[in-house]
Amino acid sequence: MEGGPISRRSALGGAVIVALSSLGGCGARPESTSAASTSVLGGGMAQESSARFIDSVGVNAHWTYGDTPYARNYEQVASLLQRSGIPHVRGEVGRAEDLALRGIKTTVLVDSSMQGQGTPASRIEEIRRAARAGCIAAVEGPNEADAFWVNGGRTYRGEAYPKGLVDWQQDLYSMVKMDRDFQGVSVIGPSLGKTYWSQGNPLPARSLESVVDYGNFHPYIVGNPFTNPSPYAGIDRYYWDANFPSIALDVHPINMTTYSPPFGNKPMMATETGYASSRLTTSEAVKAKYVPRIFLENFRLGIVRTYLYQLVNEYADPSWDDRNQHWGLINNDLTLTPAFRALETLLEQCRPNGAVPADLTTSLPISVTAKVPSGYDPQYLHHVLLRRSASSAVLAIWHEVSAEDTSGARATPPRGYRRLSHPPFDVAFEWGGRPASLRASEISGRGGLLSVGRQQGGRLRLPVGDDVCLVRIDSVDGEALV
Repeated sequence: MEGGPISRRSALGGAVIVALSSLGGCGARPESTSAASTSVLGGGMAQESSARFIDSVGVNAHWTYGDTPYARNYEQVASLLQRSGIPHVRGEVGRAEDLALRGIKTTVLVDSSMQGQGTPASRIEEIRRAARAGCIAAVEGPNEADAFWVNGGRTYRGEAYPKGLVDWQQDLYSMVKMDRDFQGVSVIGPSLGKTYWSQGNPLPARSLESVVDYGNFHPYIVGNPFTNPSPYAGIDRYYWDANFPSIALDVHPINMTTYSPPFGNKPMMATETGYASSRLTTSEAVKAKYVPRIFLENFRLGIVRTYLYQLVNEYADPSWDDRNQHWGLINNDLTLTPAFRALETLLEQCRPNGAVPADLTTSLPISVTAKVPSGYDPQYLHHVLLRRSASSAVLAIWHEVSAEDTSGARATPPRGYRRLSHPPFDVAFEWGGRPASLRASEISGRGGLLSVGRQQGGRLRLPVGDDVCLVRIDSVDGEALV
């Protein structure tokens, strides 16, 4: 699926002209510029429905883990999930009906048990009532079968992985599509758990295209060594030792090109991804920068839905030595992480506030001019423009750059990640439509909104760094923006 992101660069006098749609990419390798330059993003900017963006946001949960807050403190956890504004959860079916009452739909893994028992038919029966009640958004094929099926010796109809996996998915898809109780329920393909970047996907190309609505992968964010080890942004081997959200999805899309081929032309979902914090890995402050960017980047690149791993930290780890206990948006004691607050803020600011025009093919009259700090590439200034209603829109804009150098993890003994600080892009935003109120805010390190920039007429000037900035555009007379 390399065909999605498109960008064009051309020299025009002393400026660099970049034409981007809100789902476009930035196809350039890291490079240094010797002096500050100016870039222009659009003379009209493509827009997308904010409702579609909100619908792309999900999170993983483990409701049946009895010795964790998921089960012990379900009511509090469910209330915090509802507060977050996240509309999708990937988890067991047992809580699906209650969550649906809170406006949250469930995606259910349809896999054999850890003991290898169960079939697609038996699993379908377990979730039938919730599906009939409209509580289920999707069912998903086996989870990381290349690990769990292989290690557990699981088979289906007498076949081991990989043929048994393909047979399972074929039967699951047929059963769902022929069952009236499952009308409107999507079928997501199976995921793989191992890294095949150097040897290729073990499942043949297009082998699952006819038995899924959406492909599936787990693009956890690690370094990308399948690039030239070029220095950039304070890191000697930038793509190798960086950890920014699009590191293996955009400029060097090794995750997409490795895991999408079995699904052919079907769009992809990322059913697991995220950051684990610990004393030696990503800090909570950087995680708060990255979590909103994960969802914006994946949406920008055409990934239909992304499920962050995970909602709650399962066990207490006061020493911060066990990174596996710090994947969550909510701490084990049910206090909120900065990343929770940052995502909550993003979703609240992007939520629809009226009927969105049915036709969003017309560009909004926006141009963005950026003064680029010396040594930085203007193509890493990314954006998504979301239409909230006929009279309102929000532009999310950020510098897609690594906030940490991870090379210390390979030292003996290992060192913690090195925090990086980058100068902001000096951005001038210009609105050419009907009279409108322009307000710019940055999602701060604690997850709240911090007002930035200054407006003069239809022009707004603001610093844009590696935190997401949001420019709200609201018609002053309540009429349509264009």
